[in-house]
Amino acid sequence: MMRQQGHSIQQLVARLMGWDTECEDVVQDIFIAAWEQLPRFRGEANLSTWLYAIAINQCRKYRRRQGRWRRFLGDLQQREANKHEIQAAPEAISDVAEIHRGLQALPQRDREAIVLCCLENHPLEQAAEMLGIKKNALEVRLHRARKRLKTFLRQRSDP
Repeated sequence: MMRQQGHSIQQLVARLMGWDTECEDVVQDIFIAAWEQLPRFRGEANLSTWLYAIAINQCRKYRRRQGRWRRFLGDLQQREANKHEIQAAPEAISDVAEIHRGLQALPQRDREAIVLCCLENHPLEQAAEMLGIKKNALEVRLHRARKRLKTFLRQRSDP
């Protein structure tokens, strides 16, 4: 399972969590959770869909924990990361970096929809199943997420 799905799960985690987090730790937690939950796998969904659902839930759990630590530490880690980022790239920021920044600025639910449907190219039905929502709800979420991302990118590009 890990050999077959490892790369795609790692890529999903990087996209959902942001490229500057401890993705390897989250991926490891995902496969541990999958191993523990394997006896409960009923085969009603595709194995990769089931694994993606576990991955999404583990990312949510990690982000909640991360959020609590940030609040506890007075957002010190984020300020240090921003300072380092500004020092590393004082010139104009590339479009790709802006899109990444925009994705991270989106609410978690919107980011998940964009990542699964637009970056991972999962069919709407499968992505909805991974997220545990109906296809129509995912379509609405995607529409709103694209609109928010477009607004974010437009605001960043306006002088």
